[in-house]
Amino acid sequence: MLTELREYKELYTYQLGGEKSYKELERRLDFFNEYGCKRIYWMQFPEMGPLFATTFNCVICVLSPLQSFTYLPLRLGPPANVQIIPIVLYDEFHFMKAILKHDALIPKIVPWWGYLRSKDAAGWEPLIKTKCDD
Repeated sequence: MLTELREYKELYTYQLGGEKSYKELERRLDFFNEYGCKRIYWMQFPEMGPLFATTFNCVICVLSPLQSFTYLPLRLGPPANVQIIPIVLYDEFHFMKAILKHDALIPKIVPWWGYLRSKDAAGWEPLIKTKCDD
């Protein structure tokens, strides 16, 4: 993820709202410690949503009591086998992978995705929009 962030710095700086937020996210990701890390280095959404989706070329659905959204890759088109990864925020800080029923609806796509995505990534919307709970 750090490589993706750095290689496409201009895109993510814009997505995050400026250099300060970009540097903060870069610092979160550039932390390696065999004994775990402080909360400041944990996953954070919505900041990391597009980065996760683009790095792994998959759909990330974040389910939370406060705000649920679906994140799509910003630069890459969909692969032959689209993977949807739902994660649930089950307290203020911890996420876990969820298992959804085959026909379960997923949260709506983040509203700003269409403004940031590349032409190559446009193919995600028709595939995923039909699965979204609008």
